[in-house]
Amino acid sequence: MSTLVARNALRNPVRLVLMVACIAIAFLIFGVLSAVGAAFRMEDQPGAHERMMIVNRNGLQQTLPIAYLADIRQQPNVAAATPVRLAIAYWREPKDVLSAVMVDPAIYLTLSEDSAVVSAEDRARFVATRDGLLVGQALATRNGWKRGDLVTLQSLNDLRTDGTRSWSFRVAGIYRAAKPGGPELAVAGHYDYFNDALLTGRDRANWIMVQGRDVTANDAMARAIDASYANSAAATRTQSEAALGRAFLSQIGDVVLIIRLVVGAAFLVILCIVGNTLIFMVGERTREIGVLKTLGFSGGRVARIVVGEVALITLAGAAVGMSLALLIVTAVASATKDMLPGLAIGPTTLGIAALLAGGLVLLTGLLPVVKAARLDIVTALGRV
Repeated sequence: MSTLVARNALRNPVRLVLMVACIAIAFLIFGVLSAVGAAFRMEDQPGAHERMMIVNRNGLQQTLPIAYLADIRQQPNVAAATPVRLAIAYWREPKDVLSAVMVDPAIYLTLSEDSAVVSAEDRARFVATRDGLLVGQALATRNGWKRGDLVTLQSLNDLRTDGTRSWSFRVAGIYRAAKPGGPELAVAGHYDYFNDALLTGRDRANWIMVQGRDVTANDAMARAIDASYANSAAATRTQSEAALGRAFLSQIGDVVLIIRLVVGAAFLVILCIVGNTLIFMVGERTREIGVLKTLGFSGGRVARIVVGEVALITLAGAAVGMSLALLIVTAVASATKDMLPGLAIGPTTLGIAALLAGGLVLLTGLLPVVKAARLDIVTALGRV
């Protein structure tokens, strides 16, 4: 039967290529857009679902009092917590903008072990150096920074008590991304060193990063923390790092909805095109189906031949489309690893692609299969 399936599919090579190409385009769109959506949502980022982020309920633009930190650390399920102060700065030229986070160094290193690899020597040096800076390998290579170098960053949003925007740091350590292709352009410094020299906005944090003792108790912990500050001037919203990424994304538009609409439209068009073509193909072979049934082929066996042909075409298109998507996403991820970390086609996307391929086989093959199975011999052989 497999021989009949293959020969029927290859009977008209041009039509076969066009149908496979149509299906491949749909899966290419699905694969690329799904990877982009997952990267924005941080679904596949290491630890993104376990780490909890406490932010101001009024939005990421508002800060939190550092006084919250001591109370949060007293929560039963809180294993570790660090303040995070975001500093946007540049080195030498305004075009060399980088993102720096000011944190509790020892705790931050512990919470970031699943995303950043730091040697024991660099870890100890960074923790012990008050003006120390932990720098990504890619950034250090680009700027020619070495351990022990003194670098001066110009802040875009924070003034020092001396009225300048110049912040001097010493490169204390260099980290590598734990995941191949991960970001290595960020830097981290000491919160206390930065906070003590601030002219305005002192004793505030953009968010507080928390690691729970029991992941299953994180939701209860989040509710308890938010309830503690519900009536304060800076009410909080506590959620996972992945959820925070989705919330930030929703501020600029529902990218997930857009992706679903685009992918849905693509598959609807492909469904109509391929389904109509398959019905036409079965119509072309009416006499052949009559001959097969005359030779003893049952309606079920004829239906399986048609299903096999539909599956061959659909799965070939899906394989080509997802392979192209994988190549494109891999290339783009390499070029944008520091701007869009986590851009990849993960197991979830591949699983959904398999379900879509199965659904496409079912929907496009339903009418042709029913038509072929129900065709009687007299009608088939009488068709000119």
